[in-house]
Amino acid sequence: MRIWPLYFLMIAIGYILISLTKQFYSPNVHDMPPAANLFTFTLNFFMANHGTEFLFFIAFLWSIGMEEQFYTLWGIVLKWGRNLFSAICILLVIASLAFRVIYLHDNSNLYFNSLNWIGNFAIGSLLAYYAMKGGKVLESLQKLSKTTISIIYILFLLNLLFYASIYSSDIMTILERFLGSLFFVFILFEQAFCENSLFKLDKLPKLGYLGKISYGLFCYHGLVILLFTRFINHFGWLNNSLSVFLINPLITFALTVLLSAISYEYFEKPIMRMRYKLKPA
Repeated sequence: MRIWPLYFLMIAIGYILISLTKQFYSPNVHDMPPAANLFTFTLNFFMANHGTEFLFFIAFLWSIGMEEQFYTLWGIVLKWGRNLFSAICILLVIASLAFRVIYLHDNSNLYFNSLNWIGNFAIGSLLAYYAMKGGKVLESLQKLSKTTISIIYILFLLNLLFYASIYSSDIMTILERFLGSLFFVFILFEQAFCENSLFKLDKLPKLGYLGKISYGLFCYHGLVILLFTRFINHFGWLNNSLSVFLINPLITFALTVLLSAISYEYFEKPIMRMRYKLKPA
């Protein structure tokens, strides 16, 4: 009830735009990907084999479909494999690394295939599992010093700044997703549990609300970019360097936040409230 309504709304908007006019996208781009892939949450496999030449903002839905694949798998794991949870997570990380070895030079599969990302989900799941389980290891990690935390954040920033150089070799390409997920798992853990954090993002005003509407920000940003770009091209407005690199991105961001907030308050939240009326099976 959190993911599906907005996901299918974006698909509906895509079909509506195409039915109304072909001025919203380049004439050499396919209309929409196959409906079978959209409605079975397998768009990422279609894109791995056929590319991304279709309606711009629909392409972003591939990651949502992949998440749904993971949630389905995780439901099975939690139902019948709970006693082997850690082992299953570790096996999935190994399987993801093995996949990246096999498809090292197949860029499409290396990016869009679910097996490429399953290790990231598994590492995040291990964090959630041990955060709930607790124990001495968790307690000791909660007491990490400010110096240790600072060093890890510096390494994270260096990883971002020199990303292309660091991951230019085959071995580092294989480890790219694995190392990235470790950094982000650390950030999640540090922000949620560490006692000596340098700062806590939840203390920043209004950032929490952006978190609430973040799903809308993800879904709507492609649509806003598409429509705003068509507007600029049609009217020839704000098309200098300052506009392209500063003004236009700020306008796009503001419009995306506004649209996402409206969607959250008047479309997503009312649907989510309905879950209180449902009973688990």
